[in-house]
Amino acid sequence: MFRYQQPDGFVERWYGDGNWNRTLLLYAMMKTQGCRLKDWRDGVELGAVREKDTLYVTVHAPAPWSGKLAFDYRRHRRELNFARNYTRLNQWPEWYTVDENTLYILRDAESGTEEIRLGSELKDGYPLLVPKGKTRRLTVAPLG
Repeated sequence: MFRYQQPDGFVERWYGDGNWNRTLLLYAMMKTQGCRLKDWRDGVELGAVREKDTLYVTVHAPAPWSGKLAFDYRRHRRELNFARNYTRLNQWPEWYTVDENTLYILRDAESGTEEIRLGSELKDGYPLLVPKGKTRRLTVAPLG
């Protein structure tokens, strides 16, 4: 889709550009499973894939980077007070969501270290440091 974007950011210079932008944002959210980087910097890459209740997260940085990895939460419940995530027109889907009152175990794939964090902490952002040219791989799953 990027090949259609012009250097100034426009695609066709009409209201359909909004549809194009929304589609790209939805695609990015799918590829990160709703995770986002606070203090993001150009060149830092984030990706995630879900397998049942486990999320595999990868962050790569060409230069040293530190910031927070924030996880999505059940917005349908918190913001809209819905019992479940009903399909709605123009919704922003929820991919991998953390429950704010559940404990999660985070494992660093390289070092094997583990941490236990509350879902509310993950929602607000998990502190992360990525050395220059390195990739951090984390596994996140509910405890138990």
